[in-house]
Amino acid sequence: MDILGILSLIFGSIGTILSYWYIGIIPCVVGTVLGIVGLTDCFSDRKFSLFGLLISVFGIILTAYIVVSDVDSDRLLVQADKFGQEEQSVIAEPAKPIEAAETKNIAANRTENESEAEEKREDSSKLSLGQENAIRSAKTYLEFMPFSYQGLVRQLEFDKYTEEDAVFAADNCEANWNEQAVRSARSYLEYSSFSKEGLIEQLEFEGFTHEQAVYGVEQNGY
Repeated sequence: MDILGILSLIFGSIGTILSYWYIGIIPCVVGTVLGIVGLTDCFSDRKFSLFGLLISVFGIILTAYIVVSDVDSDRLLVQADKFGQEEQSVIAEPAKPIEAAETKNIAANRTENESEAEEKREDSSKLSLGQENAIRSAKTYLEFMPFSYQGLVRQLEFDKYTEEDAVFAADNCEANWNEQAVRSARSYLEYSSFSKEGLIEQLEFEGFTHEQAVYGVEQNGY
């Protein structure tokens, strides 16, 4: 009876199961040694030794692959952290000195902006629940993908908002539709090839005006 082969099969199976936690390499190595020794035994059936050897080697390869994958993941995380630190360092650069005349203009603009913000806060207290939720949904959509004005209204209506709430949200979500056209054109060019006129027609099909479509295409190099 191939005792060594059976032991090799057992250790190889255990090692393969434990390969995700790295410790599987130990029983896999033991299984490999037992399998090799079992194959050299001329007085036993070497079928189990062969199976045990194959499973043990597979467990070693699987463990090595998992280790390499984890190392690569850690390297990507380090690079992401480094990029984030560099980005923060760029943002943290000191601003250029501002002239006295510019200071007055900034102060005046700030007062005007504060007044507008106060008016918006007062108006927001008068919004209906449907309008508030529609605006929140519109801003969420715009964070993840570009929309034209008409496309955003259609999407909100598809989400069962009323036409009035959907139009209100598109009017008050503070979207720059020219910038949305630029983003939409860029996303199309990332995945396919378009002529200038073809891309303009595609953006118009998405609901952008002709002027917005032309602007978005030209800002992407056409």
